[in-house]
Amino acid sequence: MDITECEFIVLAPAFHAFLTRYLELLETSSYFYDAETYGYVIPQNLDALHSGAVRLDDFYRRLFPLTARYRLRYFFDAGSGVCLWSGNDAAQADYGIAITPEQLPLSPETRQEMERLVAWYDTSLDWNDPTGSTPWSPEEGARFKRAAQALLQQLLAQLGPAYEIGDEFKVLNEA
Repeated sequence: MDITECEFIVLAPAFHAFLTRYLELLETSSYFYDAETYGYVIPQNLDALHSGAVRLDDFYRRLFPLTARYRLRYFFDAGSGVCLWSGNDAAQADYGIAITPEQLPLSPETRQEMERLVAWYDTSLDWNDPTGSTPWSPEEGARFKRAAQALLQQLLAQLGPAYEIGDEFKVLNEA
């Protein structure tokens, strides 16, 4: 079925493919209109996107003013191997409780950064004395916090409006 002939329903696994196809249509100046829901939004946003008045991520948010289908929780838990967790029934049904980078439509670089930060966070715990204080200096905690916030921004940008990510991360000394 051609995307120009159908009412679209964006599901998470197909979201990236949909956006890729939509951008191809934009490049060829092929416009399509969804049913009444999006008919009024698309023309004005296309004009804003083409003129440079709107950034691409803002364009997606305007185009898809729906509430997020998936709610994810973002926090680190030493030894867990992940930093994203299901936050609603839809996310849990499709991804399980702990969400690995491979399950999401992310760039290889973002997946690697997730894995790097998860491994880095594992060093925040003294595994010989888990209830004791962290071996991290305040400076290392601050560096990690900056890296974790940067990763969160990458995740938000890459996952788009179908995902809502709640920032529940706290540096050990802040909890």
